[in-house]
Amino acid sequence: MPELAAPELTVHESRPAPRERWPDSTLSLLRDPYRWISRRAATHGSPVFEARIMGERTACVTGPEAAGMFYGSGHLTRKGALPKPILWLLQDEGSVTVLDGMPHAARKAMFLSLMTPPRLQRFDELFAEEWQRAVNAWKQKDAIVLDDAVRTVVCRTACRWAGVPLDGDAEAERRGADMMAMFDGAGAIGRRRLLAWQARRRTEAWLGGLARDVRAGDLTVDPQSAFAVVAAHRDHDGTPLSNEIVMTEMVNLIRPTVAVARYITFAALALHANPAERRLLRRATPRPSVDPAALAPETAVDDAADPVWRFVQEVRRTAPFFPLLGGRATEPLTWHGHQFRQGQRVLIDLYGTNHDPVAWPEPDRFDPDRFLGWQGDANRLIPQGAGDHASDHRCPGEWLTIATMKTAIRSLATEIDYAVASQDLELSMRRIPTRPTTGLVIRAVRDAD
Repeated sequence: MPELAAPELTVHESRPAPRERWPDSTLSLLRDPYRWISRRAATHGSPVFEARIMGERTACVTGPEAAGMFYGSGHLTRKGALPKPILWLLQDEGSVTVLDGMPHAARKAMFLSLMTPPRLQRFDELFAEEWQRAVNAWKQKDAIVLDDAVRTVVCRTACRWAGVPLDGDAEAERRGADMMAMFDGAGAIGRRRLLAWQARRRTEAWLGGLARDVRAGDLTVDPQSAFAVVAAHRDHDGTPLSNEIVMTEMVNLIRPTVAVARYITFAALALHANPAERRLLRRATPRPSVDPAALAPETAVDDAADPVWRFVQEVRRTAPFFPLLGGRATEPLTWHGHQFRQGQRVLIDLYGTNHDPVAWPEPDRFDPDRFLGWQGDANRLIPQGAGDHASDHRCPGEWLTIATMKTAIRSLATEIDYAVASQDLELSMRRIPTRPTTGLVIRAVRDAD
């Protein structure tokens, strides 16, 4: 049984993990999904504890070291970790997320090949074009719902960049709404889940048809486009992807990209709540969104001098994007004195790790300057996963997320002025994923003074 290193600070190194006393903790988790694991871990005085979730004995872990164990130990898999309805909406069977070993490495290399500096620069240029086009339209309207408007901007950008044809603004709005519905309904039940399922079916029919046309030569796309790269990819054993897997991976490329719109909404909320930070950004010297010399976000120490980059990282750290992820132990292992059984489900606390009071002093205070002198830590800032992008399950779109957020924040803070309409801006910490109830209504958009 492999033994994974435990930090000296834990008080339960030599004892089995504590357990929740309730017969089932599912409802308790759903009442506070973003903070439940970290709060229960603090009560137990341990970064790992057991609880019965949906009737299954589950290990819950939190903190940077837990992130390193979950992502980098090689002893956990994503297979069978998510309920099938959620898996279908977020990734689906056969996607890179549920692969391990050589199959995962080969498929992940395909995605990483799409995230080179020139490709990221191209995405940023397209996003800047689409953003300015949208801003010009917003100026003609009394008010807009920012979350809805930005998802259309990102969808148009993602499809142009990926080589996916769209038939005008109306289709871009529909496809963006469907992509966001899948993300928005993944943690829901009832009507929101039903809408997400319907959106997934429409998206599969659309991208599945395009995939078949591309593979059959009936639709010509740029050979350098993401669509062409995915359609031509061969797995580790030389097997070409099926049309269904091409469709699945194209959904997995565009859907999470559109979800970056939610991060931009969180950034606009942070600008509104922190006017001093907005004034600081207005005085900042513009810097490029994509710096090839600082590609990896966890090691981009040069970017720490850029206040926009620091603002982006603090939004990503504090924003309640997705609360947790699941995995399963592929073999028996021991961590912090707790013995994980083979096949045991493990939940990693993303939000709580990003708010860990040891790793992040005063974690609930919004302070971009905490990233001054940032030396990078692959397991401390984990809004899109931990570990290594190539070998672990860390999101390969993290660089694209940061670049897109920088461009949007720079515009919101320095290039345009607007008023935030009177509305309820409270974020429900029971909603997965959460958003402002109104979607953040802004009005009177105009050029900055």
